[in-house]
Amino acid sequence: MLPSTLRRWWLAPLLALAAWRILTLGLADHYADDQPERALRWRPDHPQALIRAAEQALDNPADLDRASALARRAASANPLDGRPYRILGAVAEQRGDTDRATQLYTLAARHSPRDLPSLAWLMRHHLLEGRIDEGLTYLDAQLRVRPDLAGTLFPTLIAALDAAGGQLPLARTLASKPPWRAGFLPRLARDARSIDAVSAVFEQLAATPGGLTDTERSAYVERLVRDHRWQQARRVWAAGLPAERRPNGELVFDGGFEQPAGGYGFGWRLDRIAGASVELLAGPGVSGSRALYVEFQNSRVSFAHVRQLLTLTPGHYRLAARYRLDSLRNERGLTWTLQCAETPSARLGASQRLAGSSPWSTLELDFDVPAENCGAQWLRLELAARIPAETQIGGRAWFDDIAITPLPTLEVGGVAH
Repeated sequence: MLPSTLRRWWLAPLLALAAWRILTLGLADHYADDQPERALRWRPDHPQALIRAAEQALDNPADLDRASALARRAASANPLDGRPYRILGAVAEQRGDTDRATQLYTLAARHSPRDLPSLAWLMRHHLLEGRIDEGLTYLDAQLRVRPDLAGTLFPTLIAALDAAGGQLPLARTLASKPPWRAGFLPRLARDARSIDAVSAVFEQLAATPGGLTDTERSAYVERLVRDHRWQQARRVWAAGLPAERRPNGELVFDGGFEQPAGGYGFGWRLDRIAGASVELLAGPGVSGSRALYVEFQNSRVSFAHVRQLLTLTPGHYRLAARYRLDSLRNERGLTWTLQCAETPSARLGASQRLAGSSPWSTLELDFDVPAENCGAQWLRLELAARIPAETQIGGRAWFDDIAITPLPTLEVGGVAH
């Protein structure tokens, strides 16, 4: 056994060397990001310092050789890190060798699948080259790494929709149910320029297992409505209803208010407004289990918040509804109106104005749907006020059994009326 003094003499250099390595590593770590050249003076093989120095050299076209050399040293120091290959890819791109750049960026993404600059470059490159599937793969990868990039990347996704052949790859990507799908599809329906491209994506998704969610279907139907695709919108809306709730030939859907209001498409839309409450309730004289109940709190209310979109063909019709009033106080009263959805100023008719108190009674309105610019119509319960002073209203009203029936067209002297 060595004497203790000899052991201390033998260990001292090793301890000093270890302390020096710890010191230099700590200093290199400290300076690696902000002062990489200083860090490299302490540790010439420090991987992070080499990468940062290489990235800084990239900013100067005259330093591409240095950037390449530093990146190669970084790859040797840490072969599993993809970032050196990304830097080498950037050098190749600046030198005009796109094929080599693509290979290197692909290698970078394979080694570092969360490296956003590599993923972003590959996404842009493949989309610009028309390889939509590959571009969407890297776009999807970015959104999985950084969901907060949705605001930046969703416009790129929407632009890919309009690219030749972009609809099917986008639908395939969305069919895999990526975590960002729920946020993207409503925005796609709202912002995409081409309704045909939007339809291609949504119809593909509707045919996949699981189909569309209620939120996605609502966004799609409302876009179709916005673009006056009335019949297509009605088909998509009806397909989302349970089989027992789907329309069965009636011109007003759920005129008895027995079903929950869907709030979109061609069902009842019961909108909120201060000063009024709109509910579906049971009550005396109600035909089924529920009826429409509207209560006003004796304040000014610009009320037009019960409505349904219809798709009546040109012709002559009669609207009928049952109603009951309980101290409904307003100068001009409530009225049911019909107007063309394509030209809101084209009112087709308005029922009698309702005010005061009344037992269950029936109102009727005959109206005509023109053949031009009236592919859909809004049926609406509204206040017949003309000026703000006439919007003061209080009391309650019930409505039930709303229906529209076609009337025979009269002919006078061979001319239809």
